[in-house]
Amino acid sequence: MAISLNSRLAPALKLQAQGSGGQARILKVGMTEPQVTQVLGPTSFAATVFNAATPYRFYPQVGLAARFVQGRVAEWLVVILPRREE
Repeated sequence: MAISLNSRLAPALKLQAQGSGGQARILKVGMTEPQVTQVLGPTSFAATVFNAATPYRFYPQVGLAARFVQGRVAEWLVVILPRREE
């Protein structure tokens, strides 16, 4: 299950850092890949969520996945990917 934000009219995602003075960062549909990296950092990996033909970049530290089209975010997913138990 996931929450999909896939329109430029979709609300922004506000990420609040921990602590009383934690900095807030904003993520929006339409951001460029470098802008996303500036907010979330370089830690991400390729993942599929619902359809194997639709690639996303998953940011596990915040539970978000981004689908990029021509270098811009076309969709944000708020999602927790299942982990394989070993």
